[in-house]
Amino acid sequence: MLDEVATALSEGRRIDPAVLTPVRARVDEELAVLSVAATSGARQLTARAAAARVRSLAGQLRAAVETSRAGATEGRGGEEPDVYG
Repeated sequence: MLDEVATALSEGRRIDPAVLTPVRARVDEELAVLSVAATSGARQLTARAAAARVRSLAGQLRAAVETSRAGATEGRGGEEPDVYG
């Protein structure tokens, strides 16, 4: 995905949505696993901390995707529905 972000930025185009689909699916999978782990057992805090890190990474990836959009701003406008985060 990072290669696609770099290529999109250097070519001045949007990121191919097909590249984002497996990344979104993987993030969702990991969050689901961590959600279950955070509800029981001795590793609840570890699972919660890991989930927070995954959500933070997803936000950073969302920000990277947004930078390739034409007219990207610093929070002055709403997000398009195809942006994950």
